[in-house]
Amino acid sequence: MTDGPQAARRGSVAVVGAAGGAGASTVACGLAMAWAARREAVWLVDLDGARGDLAAGWDLPATRTLADLAGVAGEVDRAHLARAASPHPSGVRVVASAGVLAGADPWDAAAAAAVCGALCAAGAVVADVAGDGPPARAMVARADSILLVCPPALDAARRAARLMEGWRHGPRHDRVGLVVAHRGGAPEIGARALGRTLGAPVVARLPRSGREARSLRAGVWPAGRRARLTRAIAALSEALP
Repeated sequence: MTDGPQAARRGSVAVVGAAGGAGASTVACGLAMAWAARREAVWLVDLDGARGDLAAGWDLPATRTLADLAGVAGEVDRAHLARAASPHPSGVRVVASAGVLAGADPWDAAAAAAVCGALCAAGAVVADVAGDGPPARAMVARADSILLVCPPALDAARRAARLMEGWRHGPRHDRVGLVVAHRGGAPEIGARALGRTLGAPVVARLPRSGREARSLRAGVWPAGRRARLTRAIAALSEALP
């Protein structure tokens, strides 16, 4: 991890998929690794309580999870955050999914807001958001930026529109950027039309690459001249606050 002016920079982004398989986890993993190359502390937080699998994909133990922080939400500090995270050789600290469907949900709105606030104060945060539990809602409300990842498909566009409608009355509606992620086949709706329909600026267009996506979701940064998806995510990481 680097020191200097870049390392002191802070930011938080919630990456939300418009549909399952939209590419949100790929984007979140790529952003976290890109930020880790130039920031002091980067936290990759898995907020998919139903089927979060970032820790398994990165070959990290899932014995530490976000749920470990629920009981200390009123006094959570950097030491608590460090104990709940698993360090990765890339420099990213991965906070695994709480897996709330495996047991009782330990979260309420106040605890979720306190923990998300502590994470965002501790360094750069990339949250892979799925579902609508208290931690997911708190991170969307707290993040500096929201990236809505949506394929150029009509079914995904309809789901994205419902998400945008829910955010329209929140404090972060003007912080939403649209990431158009191609997943093969001819697009059913163009990127510009999708942005106009959703009322969000298109901040990135990601080419389809199954090989690169698998590497990113496994915590491996692809290299080479053909790594077009990876380069696009790296450019997006530079553009985010």
